[in-house]
Amino acid sequence: MWSDRLTRREVKRTENAIADLSNVDWAKPLLSRLMKAGGIKSENMPLMFEVRFAHELHKAGITAEYEYKAGVGDSTIEFRLHTTPE
Repeated sequence: MWSDRLTRREVKRTENAIADLSNVDWAKPLLSRLMKAGGIKSENMPLMFEVRFAHELHKAGITAEYEYKAGVGDSTIEFRLHTTPE
C-alpha cells in the first residue's frame, strides 16, 4: 500500500541525488522546481521521485531535457532523453 510518509531511505537517496545533480545543467530546472515547492517533504514525493529518476539517468551517462514541450497544447514530457532513439 502506498504511504504519504517519507522514509529515511527516500530522504537520504533524494539528498544524495540533489548533491550529485547540483552541477548538472539539464537537471537544474528540476532541482529548482523542488526547492521552490519547499524541498524534501511528503507533499513533494512525486518531484522527489523525478529527482531520483534524473539521478539514475545521470549515473547511466544519459543527458536529458526536463519538461520538454511535446508540441500538443501545453503538454510536456518529463524527460526527453538525448539517446538514439530519443
